[in-house]
Amino acid sequence: MGGKAPKSIMTDQDGAMRSAIAQVFKHANHRNCVFHIKNKAELKCGRCFDTKEGLQKEFNGIIDNSLTINEFEIDWRAMIEKHEVQHIKYFEDIFRTRNRWVPV
Repeated sequence: MGGKAPKSIMTDQDGAMRSAIAQVFKHANHRNCVFHIKNKAELKCGRCFDTKEGLQKEFNGIIDNSLTINEFEIDWRAMIEKHEVQHIKYFEDIFRTRNRWVPV
């Protein structure tokens, strides 16, 4: 990299990696990969996606099609309420860290 620190770094959601990057590359913009967010959602919420008709499509649509942060947050909360998935920890966790991965 020509002796220059990266301006942006994209990783999965590994906490140790996040800590190391924060220490070594203090000024880099560290983001989580949306591909990994979606894949992990399938693993952690697969049963929920299978039993709640339309949830996975809506989940992906909100991530892929939101044009503003406000739109994302409103649609996300509506999806959670509509499908009654407030108890799903993964949804809580990724919403809490949305500033690291939401593409808007």
